[in-house]
Amino acid sequence: RRMLAAAWVHDVVEDTKITIDDIHRVFDVAVARIVHGLTNERPEGMNRAQRHRHNLERLSKTAYDVKTIKLADCICNMRDVVREDPAFAPTYLAEKRELLDGALVGGCPVLWAMAAKIITDYFTGYNDEATHA
Repeated sequence: RRMLAAAWVHDVVEDTKITIDDIHRVFDVAVARIVHGLTNERPEGMNRAQRHRHNLERLSKTAYDVKTIKLADCICNMRDVVREDPAFAPTYLAEKRELLDGALVGGCPVLWAMAAKIITDYFTGYNDEATHA
């Protein structure tokens, strides 16, 4: 249940004024821990590449539940980016490849394999509707 709750609210800290403390009050410390692990930090003065490296390092130290939800989120987001923003897709999927090869090792292996397939298919030009849907 905690993983599902965290999966549902994982973007609210990044996208709204809701804080990790708010998540803790509404749910519990376990859900707040997961959401905190999923929330990208945006330290001032860092460019996109530096933030990416920073968050890669953070995610590499997280638990199975955080990595598993992040894998599911990556699958959804990669498909959306490929479909909705093809000019940005090469950059985005290259970042996700780095994420998979490092920080997300240790998450759900089935989701890891699905995410890896989307990336491989994209960069090899494989035209699979599941990848580009």
